[in-house]
Amino acid sequence: MSKYGHKTHDWFEAVINKLGGEAGADAFLRNELGVVRVAKQAVWSILNFITTTTVSFSARPGDTVGEFFKLRDGLYVWDNFRDLMDDNWLASTIQTIPATKISYYDLKKSANDLQINREFEYHKTPFVFENLGVLLAVLTSLILAQWNNEKEGPLLVNEDANLFYVRVGSGVFTVSVCWSANARFWYVFTTPQGVIKRDVGDRVFSSNEVSE
Repeated sequence: MSKYGHKTHDWFEAVINKLGGEAGADAFLRNELGVVRVAKQAVWSILNFITTTTVSFSARPGDTVGEFFKLRDGLYVWDNFRDLMDDNWLASTIQTIPATKISYYDLKKSANDLQINREFEYHKTPFVFENLGVLLAVLTSLILAQWNNEKEGPLLVNEDANLFYVRVGSGVFTVSVCWSANARFWYVFTTPQGVIKRDVGDRVFSSNEVSE
């Protein structure tokens, strides 16, 4: 009795087709064709990975957090962002960071912060900037590199949001960086994580390096 007698004719035909037809099956039986088991690739339902890039920043004398992140020509900083920091933070020099890898993703469909966070967690991908000083240096570097609305760079300049998640104390906050085409400035603001819907095309930055 055949070891696989319980299998149907269609099953055998499907196997042969997977091997490339009759010629492929014959080659397999002659050990001229091998089969490699490939793990199924995880599918991201909300986020589409774009790339990993390197950011660095070297602070100069006078490059303080409070002087950079304030209302001025080219930059509109909301009070709720500055409220993440006390006076000591605002008076401190922006942290110098060596080449630091960050990754970014675009939203394939609308989702709130909690849904976005769950997707990262499901794929075991760290995404929160655990060090506020590092995030401030990253934001400074990215904004300066595209200060005049340069299209070449990680930040979106089409008025869609660039989203960063940062831990401050016991809470995680969403920092949004957006370009205003009419006013011709960058604006930065913060919201607590919640159910605010993020739009298709918004960009989410993570604090880690990932592979494609």
